[in-house]
Amino acid sequence: MKFPYECSRCGVCCLMETCQFGITSFKISRETPCPALSFSVDGEAICSLAESIVPIGDGCCLRARALRNNV
Repeated sequence: MKFPYECSRCGVCCLMETCQFGITSFKISRETPCPALSFSVDGEAICSLAESIVPIGDGCCLRARALRNNV
């Protein structure tokens, strides 16, 4: 799949729906917030599964920044 925008590391993808890797790894539902998701001090989304199995950073289908501290 070709994405129209670069990944902005906003976290919206993970906030909207837990990926199959998170569901399998943590035995949670698609609607459950994923425990692998966190945010850096700079507000960039971080996935603790990403280094090993999740293909993040390939691109984005929307230009977004996730809400953080009401910003």
